[in-house]
Amino acid sequence: MQDGNFEGKSKDVWKTAAVLIGILIVLLLIGIGMLFVFGGGKGKSLTQAKMEKTELAAKSPSEKEMMQTAEIKISAAGFKVKEEKASENEENKADSTQASPHRYEIISGLRTWSEAEAACRSAGGYLATITSEEEYGRVLEVVYASDRKVLWLGARRGASNNFEWTTGEDFSYASWLSGEPNNEGGNENYLVMFSVNGQWVWADVPEDVSAYYTDSQVGYICEYDQ
Repeated sequence: MQDGNFEGKSKDVWKTAAVLIGILIVLLLIGIGMLFVFGGGKGKSLTQAKMEKTELAAKSPSEKEMMQTAEIKISAAGFKVKEEKASENEENKADSTQASPHRYEIISGLRTWSEAEAACRSAGGYLATITSEEEYGRVLEVVYASDRKVLWLGARRGASNNFEWTTGEDFSYASWLSGEPNNEGGNENYLVMFSVNGQWVWADVPEDVSAYYTDSQVGYICEYDQ
């Protein structure tokens, strides 16, 4: 009788142990499943957050990109300013041309100042008068294209002992050689421009310069109002 009871009790213990082991296995599987589910969700959230951050960074320009954009805008603005200045210079040039519609002609030959002035007048012009640096630049373009070394201009010493243009314009611009005008000999009452080492400068001289220069060197500049 005792052996049968012991055997029955042993079977009950094993059944209980098997049930407990089964419960533990089920709980373990449930725990693993929950860990996978919640762990996977957390990982997905982190991944999603990282993707959103990357997307935001892609949409937001970096500091370098912002600087490059600013440089492009500045360059574009600078180009626009240069373009506007170039346009303004072209307009000023056009206005200047319209404001000074004069033509200059060099006539070769040895003449006195009075003879040169009379020749220009008879041709419908007058000995050139130069009232600004800009005008002098236009005259020099013609002068450098010639072979003359001495050229009469349309000014002479007036009653006030100062030089005056024959047209009555203000004698406010000049390109005198250093030390000129000096009225050496007391008879240098006429204006001439001549080349000194390739540079054209002005001086006062007598009305007749044939004692100093040859026919191949002298000429005069006629100016015509167009």
